[in-house]
Amino acid sequence: MINRYLGNKQEIIPWILESVRKKIGDNGTVGDLLAGSLSVSFALKSEGYNVVMNDINPFSIRLGQAFIKANELPNFSEVISGLSKAPDDTLEGQLNQVLDYLEQTEDVPDPHNTYYTDCYAPGGRSARGVNRKGNEFERRFFTTEVASRVDIVLGWIRHWHNCGILSEQASALLLSCTMRAVEMRANTNGTFHESILTDWDERALKPFQFQRLDDDLLKTMRNGGNHVIGDGRPSEEYARDAPRMDLLYLDPPYNNRQYSDYYFMLNQIAIHHTIPDLEDFFANIVHQRGQNMSMSNKSALSKEATFLDTLDSIIENANCEWIIISYNNGKNHWGNFMDGTSDEGMRKIRDWIDSKEYLDSSSLTIEEHPRTNYQSRGAEAMKTLEYLISVRKIIPT
Repeated sequence: MINRYLGNKQEIIPWILESVRKKIGDNGTVGDLLAGSLSVSFALKSEGYNVVMNDINPFSIRLGQAFIKANELPNFSEVISGLSKAPDDTLEGQLNQVLDYLEQTEDVPDPHNTYYTDCYAPGGRSARGVNRKGNEFERRFFTTEVASRVDIVLGWIRHWHNCGILSEQASALLLSCTMRAVEMRANTNGTFHESILTDWDERALKPFQFQRLDDDLLKTMRNGGNHVIGDGRPSEEYARDAPRMDLLYLDPPYNNRQYSDYYFMLNQIAIHHTIPDLEDFFANIVHQRGQNMSMSNKSALSKEATFLDTLDSIIENANCEWIIISYNNGKNHWGNFMDGTSDEGMRKIRDWIDSKEYLDSSSLTIEEHPRTNYQSRGAEAMKTLEYLISVRKIIPT
């Protein structure tokens, strides 16, 4: 879904799926309540499981509405007819007609706003400032050409939404396609948290272009099933109201990264069509990255002091039989990545499981998978271990 995402589990998806099969077989309902980039949710749907997903990041919820909840593409015929064109006979063709229009049109909706050009491209009226170190900066997340296209694309999506001619899924799908395109043209090291490159990344200099939905993605979308998308509350709250799950998979942030800040650009794109006052929103962006801090949702899992208590709340509140937790011995709350790997976090998690009466510690299994972490040391990659911690929840009789 989103490729340049810290902690993405794409590399170990087959291992995760095999662990799920060992616990509940080839079908059932699996929760992914810290869904992030949706790589696990998407793989689960592809394998025929019903998925319950949630995340505090709006971009994750929007991806879920577009690709997990729906089992078919939405109808865009009303939008296309409004462009004085004949809608294609297929839903895939209709989507491509809309994407073609958004890529190419020089027409703009009324009103037309230029917030991405003004705030995130060189020469923009609000792109300059002074950072916390007292150094002057100019944001260059996008070329002027790409930023201008983002303004046009988001303007039309907002306009069609306000006109009532986009369903929730249709809005989510167009915004998801926009987020995927923006990710590929952003001049960053992968995140949007103070990581604007001084020089231009080769990818950022290319024209804005939507990635068309490939056959594998469409096949998974159309794989059927009954899927539930959460409401974006912290999962320690949402778990109380989530439907019953045979297994709950959790991939918590096990260090102090706040993903709502790292991926704020995708989050604000995900809600652009519903921001009540765009002028006020963009007038209140701060820091070198240019984030409106109303979009900064701090996760209690990102703090050492509250990590285990928050994990406890999610699992105890969830109606499920099995739990699988992903963990890594690289940079985490109890280990400094630059000093090497640390097993302290694993020890604390095991002690925590042993202390919980609602968990059957005799069912505990821990599997290991070697990984190479490039994210914290650049070229100086480190070998780490990814763990899958499985335990059964004791169901009161």
